Amino acid sequence: MLGRLVNPPVPPEFPNRVEQLQRYTDGLAVCLKRATQVQVNQQQGAYQLVFMSTTGSPAQGEIELAGLQVVRWRVQPEADAVRVVFAGVQPIVGQWYPRSTDQHWCADIRIQFAADIVLE
Repeated sequence: MLGRLVNPPVPPEFPNRVEQLQRYTDGLAVCLKRATQVQVNQQQGAYQLVFMSTTGSPAQGEIELAGLQVVRWRVQPEADAVRVVFAGVQPIVGQWYPRSTDQHWCADIRIQFAADIVLE
């Protein structure tokens, strides 16, 4: 107990960090220092990506798909990850693609309404 008073616990340091967010007309790019494991969760009409062993600052915004309806997004830092959540009035689906630049590793995320998907 006395050790915690003298030497308080140090929060974990993650080698990876969200360094840049780029908004597109149909999505968002989340750029990190380096590549990381990404978990995808698609449920109840929302689309989520979890960037493991990553830290970042909270952020939020919105995109307007085809000039019709707004899809809101938010970046949520968690204990050992960063969660990016997209939600709209209508159910949405998403896909993400990795992209590398000289300085960053980015996840390009594209969002569309589930009703707009054409099955072939």
